[in-house]
Amino acid sequence: MTTRSQGIVVAGMHRSGTSALSGALSRLGIALGDSLVPAAGDNPKGYFEHAGVVAVHEQLFRELGRWWYDPRELPAGWLESPAARRAEEALVSLLRADFSGAALWAVKDPRTCRFLPLWRRVLARLAVPVSVLVVMRPPGEVAASLAARNGFGPELGELLWLRHVLDAVRESAGMPRTVIVYEDIVREPVAAIDAALQRVGLQAPVPAAERATALAGFVEASYQHHASAAPAAATPVAGLAQRVYEAGRALARGQGHWEDFEALDAEFQAQWRAIGPFVQAMGDAVFPDLEARARLAEDIHAARSELAAQVRWGKEMLSQREAMSDQQQALNAALVHQRDQLEATLAHARSDLAAQVRWAEQMLEQHREVLAEAHRQSAADRGRIAELEARLSAVLASFSWRATAPLRALARAFGRRPAAATPNPPEKDQ
Repeated sequence: MTTRSQGIVVAGMHRSGTSALSGALSRLGIALGDSLVPAAGDNPKGYFEHAGVVAVHEQLFRELGRWWYDPRELPAGWLESPAARRAEEALVSLLRADFSGAALWAVKDPRTCRFLPLWRRVLARLAVPVSVLVVMRPPGEVAASLAARNGFGPELGELLWLRHVLDAVRESAGMPRTVIVYEDIVREPVAAIDAALQRVGLQAPVPAAERATALAGFVEASYQHHASAAPAAATPVAGLAQRVYEAGRALARGQGHWEDFEALDAEFQAQWRAIGPFVQAMGDAVFPDLEARARLAEDIHAARSELAAQVRWGKEMLSQREAMSDQQQALNAALVHQRDQLEATLAHARSDLAAQVRWAEQMLEQHREVLAEAHRQSAADRGRIAELEARLSAVLASFSWRATAPLRALARAFGRRPAAATPNPPEKDQ
């Protein structure tokens, strides 16, 4: 682990909002690791639990003869058992592998409430400062949620709530810690989480101005199901659970003290001494059957999740195919449009070329006519010239021209030009 690394343990009873808080921490820049438990129907946005940590906790429960829904105390001396030693080594390796380069990281699993003594030993070996955020939700709401998801009666739900919350409070003593209530997380997530982190001396990596945007649409009041749920009857366990919650809410809002839980924890221990033997007998008789049913439920849930994933994949493929079909149709339409444009352009070019050819043919015909006329005129001119040359030759050869030669010579001597004599027509040779 880096010398500047700091950790957060998110602790709280199942169905108390630990997933909402952990998911929000992730969006605020706090590392949760890459191997997270996948989302499911009861938590569609995700559990945000480290899959390796959950597996280690589940294995430790089994080896100790306990289950996550088992409200009994862990066996005496469990922390020194071989099972706990193996879990310790596994957790040390997981944290080193996944968070050695993270400046601020968090691990969430409701089972951590039961195993905080083990976690304190793991964290001491890693020499990493770690704060604990204890998430609390009204026990009646938690019991109603467990009844809807697991079929548990309200008494078992409230007893489990007390066991998880009081174990987390007792075993986190001396660590930097605070309480955050689910009601505040869903109604004012940024303010609630900022305040909780400040109380343990931490700050989210995402800048304050960007935190509301980072959490927008993730944590909403509409996700608080069973908000109006209340215990079916005012049993001592239900009354005590409600008073523990009120103490936690007061502490979250700066009005309570951690010492307030000591008397409440002592009261729970007294109640447990009264009901513990009955729960022990029930646990020996019922919990193994519940374990088998839970395994079957997990298998059914996994099969449903896989089927849902396949259905989603099929829908995505169909959507992609439809999108590709739409794109192909658009491409075909564009090609047809281009073809029509090219054909129109070609037709216009052909028409223009035909007009130009006709014009050229007309010009050629006109040039031919002009040339023919020029040839005819040239022939006429040549005939006229030949006639003139013949007449000139006849004049020069006539008697009158020869007879007037001395006069023309005398006129040239005196610089006068004699009047032109009208030549007689040439005499024909006799």
